[in-house]
Amino acid sequence: MRNFSDSSLFQNIEAGSPALWWADGDLLSQLNEADQDDVSLPFDLHTTMGTLESVVWNTFFDEFVERLDEMQFPGLTYKVQTYPKGHTANAEVGYRDGLI
Repeated sequence: MRNFSDSSLFQNIEAGSPALWWADGDLLSQLNEADQDDVSLPFDLHTTMGTLESVVWNTFFDEFVERLDEMQFPGLTYKVQTYPKGHTANAEVGYRDGLI
C-alpha cells in the first residue's frame, strides 16, 4: 500500500494466492499502518486462495481477510474467494471470477 501512493495507477487488483507471509508479513503491517493513518484505498480488490495451499499461506490469508473486514477502508471494495485446490489449479478460474 505504501508502494502505490498514487491511487490513479490502479483501480482493480487481482491477487491470486497472495504471498502475504513474504518479508515476515510486511503487507499486514502496511495494512495496519494504513488503518492508523486513515488512508483511503480507492480500488476494487479480488483475492483468492486455494484450500490445499500451505498452512502458512492460508493462515496469513485468513488474517488478511479478517483485518479487511474489521478496518473498513474508505473507497475499498473487495471480494474474497477460496477454491478447493492448490496454487496453480485455481489460477484460471480465479482470474475469470475477478473479471466478473
